[in-house]
Amino acid sequence: MRCRLAHATPLIKIILSLLLFIPAGITVSFSEVPEKLPEVGIHEKLGDIIPMDIPFTDEQGRRVMLGELVTKPTVLSLVYYSCSHTCPLLLSGLAEVISAAEPEPGKDYSVVTISFDETDSPAVAAQKKKDYIRAARRVFPERSWNFLTGDKEAISKIATATGFRFKRSPNGFSHPVGLMVISPQGKITRYLYGVTH
Repeated sequence: MRCRLAHATPLIKIILSLLLFIPAGITVSFSEVPEKLPEVGIHEKLGDIIPMDIPFTDEQGRRVMLGELVTKPTVLSLVYYSCSHTCPLLLSGLAEVISAAEPEPGKDYSVVTISFDETDSPAVAAQKKKDYIRAARRVFPERSWNFLTGDKEAISKIATATGFRFKRSPNGFSHPVGLMVISPQGKITRYLYGVTH
């Protein structure tokens, strides 16, 4: 899936600037849901609470519950670490904006990146963390940008909760590209699409 970065920087910058001003009691009304959702895409679930008890493995091989990491406004990205096209564009764009944005990672917000490929390992996650934190060119407290891996069940739960629909393809995965903003209570407050086809 070849994509290009389009208008990602201004949009992500706006999201990061607004993270501290997300209303705690946000409610969203939905129009009618189509009977059959596409196999690949994002079916937005604004206002839904994601399960905070989903277990993942962090980049150091530690078992963590999602709720341990989402303790402040959190930018959530679902990627797979061997992707050579859209996922690196998304994460590089995010790192670039983080480097210039006024809100401080760890103090004002956190970032959580989860691989939806159950074969990805903590060692690979650790290398990705190192690469993107270096690209962000600023100090990150240890738990302010986590790169997680998980089994099929955990991945299915977070994908279902966020409306993220993907499928394995001959060359990796077909998948949507975007970011989600999660409140400290686990509520989905924003979707941001920064990479377009």
